[in-house]
This record gives sequence, C-alpha cells and structure tokens, in this order.
Amino acid sequence: MQSGHHDGDVVVCGKWREQVLFGRGGDSSRAPRTCALLESVLPDAVELCHEGAGEIIFSLLDSRTHIAPHCAPSNLRLTAHLGLIIPSQSQGGVDEECAGAGETTLPERVPRNRGMECGIRVGSEWRKWEEGKVLIFDDSFEHEVINFTPHYRAILLIRFWHPDIAAESSRQAALKQSHDDREASFRLRKFPPLPQSCSDALCECISGARPCPECQQTGTGWTLSFAAHAAEGSDVTTSDYEGGTTAALQATCVCGAVLRSK
Repeated sequence: MQSGHHDGDVVVCGKWREQVLFGRGGDSSRAPRTCALLESVLPDAVELCHEGAGEIIFSLLDSRTHIAPHCAPSNLRLTAHLGLIIPSQSQGGVDEECAGAGETTLPERVPRNRGMECGIRVGSEWRKWEEGKVLIFDDSFEHEVINFTPHYRAILLIRFWHPDIAAESSRQAALKQSHDDREASFRLRKFPPLPQSCSDALCECISGARPCPECQQTGTGWTLSFAAHAAEGSDVTTSDYEGGTTAALQATCVCGAVLRSK
C-alpha cells in the first residue's frame, strides 16, 4: 500500500495508506476478484474512475492517526465507505500518544460522551463505521477522520455519481466543468505570487476561470510581465517589484488583448 495522497497533505499525525484499484495509479491486479465484482455490480462507479473523476480504493488508517478537516472540490459524486476492519471503541480506549505532531488528546470537536475514538465527521455530524455496513456522504462538505485506538481501520472507499446527475448529457457537462476547474487550479498553483493590487478579473482570466474579454476563449494562454508604470509600459524586474517599486502585472492574451492590474 502507498501513503494516502489524494486529499493532499492532510495527515496531522499517524499514517494513512491506500491501495488504488480504480482511478489514478490504480492496479486492479492487486485484487482481481474484488475488481471483477465491482465492474459487474457498479459499472457506473468504475466508469467514473476511468473518466478521472472517481476512485475505488482500499483505505487503511493506522492507529493514532488524525486526518485534518478537508473537502473535495466538486459535488458531482458521493462517497461510500464499506467497513472491513473496524476497531472496537472498547479495544483499549484512546491511545494518548499520537506520535509525530505532538497531538496527545482527541480534537476538541470530538464528542467525549459517545466513545468516538475511531470515526468520521462530515459537517457537524460524527459517525462510526461498522464492519460489513456502508456509510455514504458528500465529501464536498468538510470532513475529518480519526483513529485514536491502538488498532488499524480498513475500509473499501467507492466514489460514484451523485444521484441528481443521472442524464448522460448532465454527466458530460459535469465532467467538463470538473476538468476545467482542475486545470484552472493547476495553472493557478504554477503562478508566482501576484501583486495585492491584482484585480479579480485579471486573476480569473489568467487562471482560466474567466474567458478573455476580447476573444471569449478560456485557457488560451497568457503571457505575463511586470511594468513599473502600466501607462508607459516600462519594464521592471521581479526583484524591483519585491524591493518595493510600484509595479503592475500585465497579461497579454494570444489574441492580443492586454489586461493590467490596477
């Protein structure tokens, strides 16, 4: 199993491992009978994985592990957790040594009167897993996971189409929107820090969230430069900008349109 990575760096302490069956980096040969059953019973969920918007994984949460609050970027899907190995809340109680992060007690959000040493919070509601039973939730809501018992927790995680998106045309539109959002987020992460004066319109255009006001194309490619005085167009270097020189960010679309920060 590999360390969990699909939700980014969210492990507060402990260890989260996973084996992807379908989805990015998936290897169905690791569990051929399970994968054959999934393809037969849940073909839509498997297809969602092939479209790049879903995943089916074995998820293993080691003892003394806390996954920080986080959320998915889209609600086109729902998430199901099938409990495989769930530590009993009475198996040793809370393990007070959450190594690596100095976290020695349950987070304050955890209800102390419900034996919630191993569970998941979605929104404001805490739930426990049960072996052989399925827990379904919308992971676009903030959620976090804890296992503060001395034993590991194992589930089969399946992401599947949101039931409100049933028509094929709606699904294709949702996939396109999800793909565009991911591309815009990826491009935005690649940009250097922008001036505080950078307008929302400029930021959204160069990230692909808004079309060019001239050619109406999205994500066509922008060339970025700094100008000491946008009106004269005199260039300055990034070091000049960081040193306090008043600078404007200028973006030029492939169509020739020019946008400047204020």
